[in-house]
Amino acid sequence: MKRSRFSEEQIIGILKEQEAGAVTADVCRRHGISNATFYKWKAKYGSLEVSEARRLKALEDENARLKNLLAESMQNGYSESLAYADLRLNGRMRDELLNETLFTSIPQARAVIAAWVADDNIVQPHSALGYQTPAAHAAKLKAIGPVSPPLPGLSGTPCMGVRFTLA
Repeated sequence: MKRSRFSEEQIIGILKEQEAGAVTADVCRRHGISNATFYKWKAKYGSLEVSEARRLKALEDENARLKNLLAESMQNGYSESLAYADLRLNGRMRDELLNETLFTSIPQARAVIAAWVADDNIVQPHSALGYQTPAAHAAKLKAIGPVSPPLPGLSGTPCMGVRFTLA
């Protein structure tokens, strides 16, 4: 951010000149500032005294420091997220794995996530599969054969390139 060529004390002095009865355009011309700058200062420092302006500056500096700390912690979280950026994350993965696991390195995070994905894709039952495990559902599909039965209300065999008609 560009640093002002005027200190808070000088800004308050300029505002007090205008409050004492000087024309705003003359005050701006005398100090080499635009009307927009003057009114921006007036909005920020309008009713402040010099001591209050110093306190405001100290609070702004503290706020900037805290924002930097937050940005650093967010960057650390982003670094961890690189470990699973190529995976599709869902709520369950966040709840069961990412919120409960502290990763010490990206290779460790990748290994833990890969194990969780393998477990989720083979062992865990899924509601979309009638609460069967993916392995059990795959075995059931293999037993049925390569062609699944036609959908209710449709005639023809379900394969690519065949147009279905309503029965």
